[in-house]
Formats: sequence, C-alpha cells, structure tokens
Amino acid sequence: MKTLAHRAAATGIADRIAQERFGIQGLQLMEQAALGARDCLARRGPGGKPSVAIFCGPGNNGGDGLALGRLLACRGHKVGLFTLCDPAAYRGDAAINLKGAVALGLPLTILDAQRPLEGQLGGLGGPDVVVDALLGTGATRPPDAFLGELLERLNSLAAFRLALDLPTGVHPDSGEVATVAFRAHATAVFGALKPGLLQYPGREYCGQLDLVPLSIPAQAWPPGGILALLGRGDLPCLPPRPQNAHKNRFGHVLLAAGSAGKEGAAVLASLGALRGGAGLATLLGRGPQLGELAATLPELMVHRLDLEPLALAAVLPGKQAVVAGPGLGLDGAGRALVEELVSTCRVPLVLDGDALSVFSGRADQLAGAACPLVLTPHPGEFARLLGLDPKALVGQRLELAEQCARTCRAVVVLKGAGTVVAAPDGRLALNGSGGPQLAKAGSGDVLAGLLGALLGQGMEPFDAACLAVHLHGLASERAAQTFGHRGLLASETAEALGPLLEQWEVPDDH
Repeated sequence: MKTLAHRAAATGIADRIAQERFGIQGLQLMEQAALGARDCLARRGPGGKPSVAIFCGPGNNGGDGLALGRLLACRGHKVGLFTLCDPAAYRGDAAINLKGAVALGLPLTILDAQRPLEGQLGGLGGPDVVVDALLGTGATRPPDAFLGELLERLNSLAAFRLALDLPTGVHPDSGEVATVAFRAHATAVFGALKPGLLQYPGREYCGQLDLVPLSIPAQAWPPGGILALLGRGDLPCLPPRPQNAHKNRFGHVLLAAGSAGKEGAAVLASLGALRGGAGLATLLGRGPQLGELAATLPELMVHRLDLEPLALAAVLPGKQAVVAGPGLGLDGAGRALVEELVSTCRVPLVLDGDALSVFSGRADQLAGAACPLVLTPHPGEFARLLGLDPKALVGQRLELAEQCARTCRAVVVLKGAGTVVAAPDGRLALNGSGGPQLAKAGSGDVLAGLLGALLGQGMEPFDAACLAVHLHGLASERAAQTFGHRGLLASETAEALGPLLEQWEVPDDH
C-alpha cells in the first residue's frame, strides 16, 4: 500500500467522517494514538523505564498526551503531566483521559502564561523523556511568546524528545518554522503523514518518523492525498530484462546539452542516462572540450553541433526520449534548439537547466507542446519560469508546483530538500530520499539523464519522475557512505545507480 500524506484540513475531515459515518469513537482513536506513541517510545527511546514529562495542550493532541501518560504509568514509568490550561477546560475525549490520569495519581502542573515560566517548572526535574503533546496538526499559527519560551526550554534539556503527531511550531502543510519549534528525536505520526513532516525546515525538527495506524477507513479521507516517496512500496517497479534482450529494447535517449565551459554538464547527463538503463544515448552538444570529455564515456554517441549543424528532423526519429538543457547555454543557438524541440518533438521531453530559462516568464507557452513534457527546475529556475519573486516559494512549494503543472500541462519536478513532483491531473508526490550531499554541481544533470532513461524505457512521465528523484536520492546516500556528504561528486551518485535499479525490478516470478 502506498504511503499518503494529507494536509491538516483533510486530517480533520477524515477524523470527523470516521466518527459520524462509520461509528468509530473519538476515544477509540485517541487510545490507538496513545498506544502507538507508547510503542514508538519503547522502540526509539532510551530503553528501560525512563521518567517521562508530558506537556499537554488544551485540545485532542493534549488528550493524546494524557492517554499516553496513563499507559506509561501503568507500565511502571514515573510520569509528570504539565498542561497549558486549567483542567476544567478539557472537553470530550481529552477530559475522559484527564480523569483517568488524575485517578492514577499522576502529578499535574498547570502552566500559567501570565507568570514567569522558570518558576513554574520546579517539578520538572531532569526527566529522561520529554513529550510534546501541545498543539498537534490543528494548529497552524506560530507559537506565542510564552509557548516559544517553553519550547526553547524543552529543547535545552538533556532528554529524549518525542513529538505526538507533529512537533509544535512546525506548520503541518508547508513545514515552515516561523519562530521556534520542538526539536524531536522521534515523532509518532497518527493516521497519516503530514506534508510538513517531509518538507524543510520542518523535516529536521521531526527526527525519526513512526507512522501509527488508526482505524480510519480509506473512504473517510478526502481525495487529493500526496504520495510520500519513502520506499519501494510507494514507487513503480521496472520490468525484468529477459536474457535475450538487446540494446534497442531499452530506449534511445537524445541529449541536447553542453556548451563552451559547460561541457561537463552534458557528459554527466549522459552518464545518468546510461547508468539509468538506457540502451543507447546520443549527445548533441557544443564546446571545445566536449570531444575530450565525452571520450571518457565511450558508450556515448556524440554529435558536435558547433562543428556540423544538424537538422532535428534527421536525428529525432528512432529516439524514445529527449533531455534538453544541461549546460546548453542561453545564446541564440541554444535557445533556437530548445524552441524547435518543444514545437517538433513527439516523444517525452525533459526540460532542465538552460532549457527552462528559455521560457522564463512565459511558462504558459509550454502548454502548446505536442509531446509529454517533464520540467525539472531548481527553485531559482522555477521562480523565473513563473515570473515570481523566489521568496514567494517559501511555504508554497506544493501549491505552486501544482499551479505550474496545470499551466504548462507538464509533470513538474521542483527540486530541493523534499523534492515535489506534480502532474497536470492533480497528482502530487513528496520525495523522502537524498540530503545535503546532493548540493553539488552536476547533481541535477545526472537526475535529468536518469529521468530520460526511465522515459525512454516506456515509463509514464509521473511515475518516471517519482522513481527518478527517489532513486537519485538513494544513490547519493549510498555513495556518500564511501565518499562522504561533503566531498561526494555527481558522477559518484551516477555510478551508484546501477545496483539500485536492479533492486527495483519486478521479480521474474511476479
């Protein structure tokens, strides 16, 4: 089953429908959440019977914390409860769990926002574990001054920090952290992932993610879930290659890339295509060093556009996918080549780097392309393509990627930490692999070539984009184990692709 992330509003709707239409009691869901959080702590925490301080807000997230306190106390843990409201303010299921915690004699401290915080934490001591059950998914506003001070105090403790559903201070949809947020070592996520858990900067506040299933039927969730690319079950597989296979069965990728001073980008994109499983690859490029660099990849066929102009109509036949843009240049020749490709190509076309910049401020013109398009911008290219201030992307990556996909009638791969993949039909995905090791020149070129290879092997554009970004991130993780995160080269990421692709094949007996 694929892993879906749901926005905060969808989570509230699903919870309500589960109770109203399917008769699932809120108290039952709260108990399931607390049991899952208890198991997460046992799995991720310090072990043994650690002392636990649980900080509870006034809503259902606080109720989850109160239920967790009761469960831990029944297992012999020393538990202290701290609340942001008078106990009389609790309602419904949270009030029932408060009653149970009080009946067990758990110490309860009421924190008053009108008084200095430090004087109210005398009973905190030095807990082994601190639990954030303060606000949860329903809160989208930044913490106020008192809560911010409390979060900073909790972050400073030498304790294991567990968040329930979402670290307080992280926006559930965008992952934004406006002021301060709880820095969790682990987060027990209830029911479904939230997009903010997979996007930065929020992702770095979550620690290890443990998804706690709740008995909410799939029919209770509204449409529009976001595919979380976390592992094999979330991604398409590649068909097995028969023993009598030949190169023409696995796609011939054409790469329009490279110009003076940027010849390396063309070779890296070509390496990504060949390591990505393409049977054949032909490079159309320019630059005085192109021949010398391309000779390091003897499997590659090369045509020097600066030495012998070539009509695209003569070279496009027989190609199953085209990649345009890595290091191509933005002079008249580069622009003309991209414009002609968009108007004449009939096979899947990947526009990357300089090819995207050709359409800066006129993204709507891409909607007229006669072929399936995949756009792979980094944030700067994306902002230029849509004519936006780059600051507009902050907190709106999902929404803007959706908008761009619809406007351009293309699959959009908005690169960065937590890469977004958006299709014009509304499908969305968030990638969970990769890391800072990909912040190196040439990484995007390798990704473009890999994507071209998957398209050339017949994969549908959205599936190809999802698989490419995930495998590219995984390959960088594998390669970084040998070369380190700081020193990893894009070519080393490409070299790590081969073994991963083998793992993504459908077994012969499937």
